[in-house]
Amino acid sequence: MHPVARKCQISRHLRRSNAATLVALGQWGFAGGVAIAVALHPGFVLKANEGGISDYGVHLKTAVPYDLALLFAAAGAYLAATHARDSTNLARGLRLVLLTYATLVALTLASTFGYSLDQPQRDLHVGVGIVLTVVEVVASVWMCRERHGDLALLLIQLAGLALGALTIVGLIHLLFVSEIVTGGSFALVLCRSTRQLSSGAD
Repeated sequence: MHPVARKCQISRHLRRSNAATLVALGQWGFAGGVAIAVALHPGFVLKANEGGISDYGVHLKTAVPYDLALLFAAAGAYLAATHARDSTNLARGLRLVLLTYATLVALTLASTFGYSLDQPQRDLHVGVGIVLTVVEVVASVWMCRERHGDLALLLIQLAGLALGALTIVGLIHLLFVSEIVTGGSFALVLCRSTRQLSSGAD
């Protein structure tokens, strides 16, 4: 098939998908990629002083599932906000959440490639990760307020944020756990909020 024809076919397929489906596919792709990376090399995170998800991005054995995980998450959110059949009818706040999340995940992926080379690049990567986590929490607060629900998931996410903060200051070493707790709870809130807040957009 000619590349242009293939591109048009993909575009038409995306236009038939709704935002909630694309977000869900992106988050399932992210979860699957991380799960494969952990299965290939569990030693990064199953230890007393555990590392973070980004450790999988700088090793040849796990780089591909890591890269695909972040690409799925970023692409799912971006396409939901821009190419879904109901994207133009989404609430402005929800579209902003999706686009901001997609951008920060893409920056996280881009900054992974150099973060083990020197301290400035490591600081950049860590900084992007912190901003992403804060944005996820703020977005979850907004989404929960808009939907009047998912308070339990928000509290779980805040607990993960607390674990991350304690890890950063060196009191505990639960980086991977904090990332999974905050990221997993945000994913659930994002999927459920996109489905509910866009339910009338079709």
